[in-house]
Amino acid sequence: MVSQIVDFHHDPVNGGFFTTRLFWDCECPDGYLYIHSVHTEKCEVCGTHQDDAPDARLNEVILHQAAWGLDEQDVETALNQAALEPIPF
Repeated sequence: MVSQIVDFHHDPVNGGFFTTRLFWDCECPDGYLYIHSVHTEKCEVCGTHQDDAPDARLNEVILHQAAWGLDEQDVETALNQAALEPIPF
């Protein structure tokens, strides 16, 4: 059985968005969004631990995949599960 690695969050203004447990993000004091792999325990810039940070939005993972050198297999796994996830309305 595949564990749940994506979640859909309903947003009445924008329709909604997916997050993925395979990546997390922190907003360092410099105002820049950093996306980290689940295999990275803490941000080297600000020291935020992954347990204290939100799951990354899937659209941001896709947008920043190349720039951050995010693992292609993890991104593909998250995308495949999101494609199968029913969106509740």
